[in-house]
Amino acid sequence: MDPKLTEVSQQFERFKAAFIRNDFDTCERLLSQLKVSLTQFRSLPPLFEDTPDATHELTLARDIYEHAVVLSVKIEDQEAFERDFFQLKPYYTDARGRLPPSAQEYPILGLNLLRLLVQNRIAEFHTELELLSATALENLCIKHAVELEQSFMEGAYNRVLSARQTVPHETYVYFMDLLAKTVRDEIAGCSEKAYDSLSINDARRILLFPSDQELFEYIKEDHPEWEIKNGYVIFQRAKESAPCKEIPEGTFVTFMDGNKTLSCSITAPEEASTFDELLMRHTLTFADNLKELKNLSTQLYSAAEHFERSYSREDRKQLVVETAKEYVNNAIVNTVDHLGSVAYKVTNFLDEKYPEELREELRRSASVSTTHSGRSMTRDIQPYSKKSKPLFKALFTMLKQKRDGKPCR
Repeated sequence: MDPKLTEVSQQFERFKAAFIRNDFDTCERLLSQLKVSLTQFRSLPPLFEDTPDATHELTLARDIYEHAVVLSVKIEDQEAFERDFFQLKPYYTDARGRLPPSAQEYPILGLNLLRLLVQNRIAEFHTELELLSATALENLCIKHAVELEQSFMEGAYNRVLSARQTVPHETYVYFMDLLAKTVRDEIAGCSEKAYDSLSINDARRILLFPSDQELFEYIKEDHPEWEIKNGYVIFQRAKESAPCKEIPEGTFVTFMDGNKTLSCSITAPEEASTFDELLMRHTLTFADNLKELKNLSTQLYSAAEHFERSYSREDRKQLVVETAKEYVNNAIVNTVDHLGSVAYKVTNFLDEKYPEELREELRRSASVSTTHSGRSMTRDIQPYSKKSKPLFKALFTMLKQKRDGKPCR
């Protein structure tokens, strides 16, 4: 056996010994050394050279990265989890025909799905799901993540919380606790707005705690403004302590009455004295409406990077393109719907509140802003199109066909 391979194997044994005794500081130090040592082996991704000890080297590297993923969960480091998972994934895909199956493959794939769900990266969750084989989808670890996502989307929070008791692998508990905390905080926020008080039994049942003691600990740590008195959880003090937010004078309030859009204004002490002042006020209102669109940019870039990585496999190109088509279609529909809603509100706002010369000036400003945004988006997209030209060529062809009214193939 290659002396370098023997040295790395011995170092990995020391890592596993430290892992068993929960000495995570030593594990992190040894893991960094192991990752550096693995760069000596040319049989590993992305080279996959056929060396005499290729199978042994690939198996050892896969075991190291599997332990690295589990270690990141133990130390509750989500960024390390993501890095280690993407280093491990080629051993489950590109090296599948070179290695025997790993018992940790499906638990770790399911754990990654759960991580994406906790981080609310739903598009990537479904993309990863589409890349799994039919056999993988039948695995208990994968099914657990899928059922959890369905319950979460349906708002069946009781099923989300109770799923912690039936996790298929011990490493799932960390992400399940994060989900449970998010769900309970959401329920608690709704409860204190809906009720002045609840009996302890009702509060425990609504928040899905198995015992009163766990309820009391939750209130002490997360909601000290709540009061426990005479067998009741009293929310009134939380309501009284909440700051009262006054509507600033001069603010326009828009609401719906049937199919009509009605607007009213809080009386200001004096009218805006200059054209620039009116323009600034409207610009701020319009910026608030468009803030939600800015978040879409990060999501689209994240999805583009994910599709780019997935597109590198020859046998998955068609599947990735089809999945990307569906994602782009949904993104376009959502963006157009939102822009249409904003445009409708702004048009009504202008027609009812501003003179004709001011409306024209605002429309020209909006036109200039739109042109500038379009140029910025084109400039930002260029690095992605250079890195993954084949995938984006397929997507842009599909978008052109959609624009021209031709069926997408």
